Amino acid sequence: MAAPRRSPFLRALAALRDAFEEEAITKAERINYAGVKLPFARPEDLLIYKLIAHRRRDIDDAERLFVLHGDSIDLARVRAVLRAFSAALDGPDRLRTLSSLVKSGRRTG
Repeated sequence: MAAPRRSPFLRALAALRDAFEEEAITKAERINYAGVKLPFARPEDLLIYKLIAHRRRDIDDAERLFVLHGDSIDLARVRAVLRAFSAALDGPDRLRTLSSLVKSGRRTG
């Protein structure tokens, strides 16, 4: 039996997701825990994941991430990734949420 064919939209979305995840894994911070170096996602990558999911609890988590790590987050990169995903998904809601976080002054410092 042949595998189901994906639509061009789903193939494009999967390629976008794969590229982002590969970069997030490659740039993960290695932190020593009990003598073992473990990869941890950077705060900006976690923020991107949360804003892509865009459920209420993910938006709440994104707000907390922004409060804790706002000064270290590369907003230009976050915007660029969200812009690409927003174009592939349902529009600019994710970018609006990020703008709301920035405007509300939830960044530390």
